[in-house]
Amino acid sequence: MFAEPPPEVQDTAPSIPAVEPVAVEVSFRNSNAVTISFLTAACLFLLLPFAAVGGGVPTILLLLGAGGLFAAIVYGRRTGNAMSVMSGARMGWMTGVFFNAILVLFLTAAVLVLEQQGGAIKAWEQQSRAAKVPEAEIQAALQALQSPAQFIVGLAVTFMLFTLPMILGGAVAAKMLDRGSSEA
Repeated sequence: MFAEPPPEVQDTAPSIPAVEPVAVEVSFRNSNAVTISFLTAACLFLLLPFAAVGGGVPTILLLLGAGGLFAAIVYGRRTGNAMSVMSGARMGWMTGVFFNAILVLFLTAAVLVLEQQGGAIKAWEQQSRAAKVPEAEIQAALQALQSPAQFIVGLAVTFMLFTLPMILGGAVAAKMLDRGSSEA
């Protein structure tokens, strides 16, 4: 009367052991990190004039910090890798390096164009006088530009000022991503 249940089908496929995800180091050898850092730096460079006009130095620093935060979040979400605070900071640092490279290339091109039109220093001096900058400050800046040692120190300080907020932003993002994964 009752039909016998069909025999159970056994899975004959070999089981594959679970492979733990390998954490990929955030560095210039990591193509995902390089791509995200460069694109973020390029976007920050395009947004920089708006931040400068909109609110000055505090807004610029906030924008740079947000850039490091953004780069680390995008990297963490795109790769799915867990990020340590150090990895997030490194992501922000890479973004800062690319940002400064773009800035130096742009400023070099601008100086070359101005030199062909009669001199970058003279143009800067005229703009400073038109903006009512005190003469003592103009002369001090001109002396600093003519001293190679002061120029190099100025580049190093600029690099640190532009990169530090990005490093902090990346570290904060990694900490945020770490909290989000531990709560899940």
